[in-house]
Amino acid sequence: MKPFALLPHISALALALAALTSCGKDAAPAPSPTAPPDSTVQAVAEAQQEPEIADDRVIPPYTNTLNPTAPFRFTRSNVLIVGEGSAMRAMSNFSAGRGLGYAFAQRVNRVKRALGSGVEVYCMAIPTASAFYSPDTLRRQSTGQQQAIEGLYEKLLPEVHAVNVFTPLGHHAAEPIYLRTDHHWAPLGAFYAAGRFAKVAGVPFEPLASYEQRTVRRFVGSMAVLAGEKSLKFTPEDFVYYMPKEKKNMATYIDFRLDSTKQHIVGEGKPHAGVFFATYKDGASGAYCTFMGGDAKIVTVKTGTPNGRRLLILKDSFGNALPGYLFYSFEEIHVCDVRFFPRNLPQYVREHGVTDVLLAHNVFHLANPAVLEKYDQMLSGGGE
Repeated sequence: MKPFALLPHISALALALAALTSCGKDAAPAPSPTAPPDSTVQAVAEAQQEPEIADDRVIPPYTNTLNPTAPFRFTRSNVLIVGEGSAMRAMSNFSAGRGLGYAFAQRVNRVKRALGSGVEVYCMAIPTASAFYSPDTLRRQSTGQQQAIEGLYEKLLPEVHAVNVFTPLGHHAAEPIYLRTDHHWAPLGAFYAAGRFAKVAGVPFEPLASYEQRTVRRFVGSMAVLAGEKSLKFTPEDFVYYMPKEKKNMATYIDFRLDSTKQHIVGEGKPHAGVFFATYKDGASGAYCTFMGGDAKIVTVKTGTPNGRRLLILKDSFGNALPGYLFYSFEEIHVCDVRFFPRNLPQYVREHGVTDVLLAHNVFHLANPAVLEKYDQMLSGGGE
């Protein structure tokens, strides 16, 4: 099967979402008061026993016991709306076969071959909300994300570490692990995914008790705009994120200037210091930009964790929520969005003494031609 033969089965909306950067028009940070910790969410998270995973390449199917018979409909822009009232959730439907990620697996394997045995390479395919909250009627109409992720992992070289986050996320699906009004996962979902990655990588990982919970109230995200659904604007949610208590909120940034399409780099700024976690006022639709302020930049965090492990995360905007949970796990963390990474990857890894490379992408990026091309560019010369 040709690499992109499955693309017609992915909606134009889904591909548009995959291309989005994480920041909206209100991306300029504004001070926000610290909200009191939600002890209920934290208590549930701490009490949950994580599922046993014998082989990260084997992804057991998920059974929806939360809303299997919920009412659903599609908007004119093909956004899937499930549920009603405060339980209403906007998602992009997923319909593609097991071979969706085969071309991406080829790129992951190329990364491993280019970096050699001295660098550990990990692949994390991140499911989106429709994997867990689609009613049974819809789930029977399409091949699910579980099969697409498992199909990707079965094509990876034995030396590449698969990271099964599908199973932990399904285990915690009753918790607020995905945003209802945005195409991203919630920071709590990223916490569980980071925990699984840390276990696979053999590094320490701190529980939620080691983090300070903060909340942006009345959040309404990207899906409300894309759906053209007024009712979503009247069902806002809390955007809850977690900052490590014993780590400095600082990072080094190299910002890129983009052209009018916001897709191509036209300039590069000098390295400068800034906060990793920005603050947003209640009601800010760009609250997901809490993490690093967006995507078009290279970010370096010196965590103060003295273990000699240096991590490079190659990601889309889903990956923005991961690094903050790994400050206790790695001595240094580099974060690069593959859409905005004008560097030669092997050279960057050598120059910065990177020991571990994590490729973290949501499932709609697995067959996105632009993403695949970016990997080809960074392995052959540079990302632009």
